[in-house]
Amino acid sequence: MKLFIVTGAGGAYGSAVIRQLNALHGDSATIVAVSRRVEEVQSATASFTSTILPISVEFSRREGLEARCSEICDLVRGREFTEAVLINNHASGSDASVKVADVRDVGYLEDYTFLNLTTFQVLTSVFLERFAGVPRKVCVNVSSLAAVQAMPSLGYYCAIKAAR
Repeated sequence: MKLFIVTGAGGAYGSAVIRQLNALHGDSATIVAVSRRVEEVQSATASFTSTILPISVEFSRREGLEARCSEICDLVRGREFTEAVLINNHASGSDASVKVADVRDVGYLEDYTFLNLTTFQVLTSVFLERFAGVPRKVCVNVSSLAAVQAMPSLGYYCAIKAAR
């Protein structure tokens, strides 16, 4: 049995990933679908043959982050898996209308970095610890072309994508 944990499951990319995982693995997969919009995930996956476990998680709050990451992994506590895959896809985009030269708000930059980088690290660490006994583990931190190609006005967005 394979386990897939997909964050950002309520967005376009995340829901496409879940559809493909269901098509490829069917009833041999358990998919934990992490989203702020869990109702959308439930309606979109109602006909899937994979076991879908939707969970609503807000990653932007600093308090209790490790506990929220543990809660995600605990959804499948006691089940045996031959492979565990974490697809870290949650994030917040950048406002392209805001020029990098105009961004001086340290609090904004710290919050942006927390959501788009720190949460990835904490979830990955919790995942690797919780599934240490699973023979094969894979962590995928979804990025974008912005990681390797400069984009006007999106310097901090590109830096975070590259850091993933």
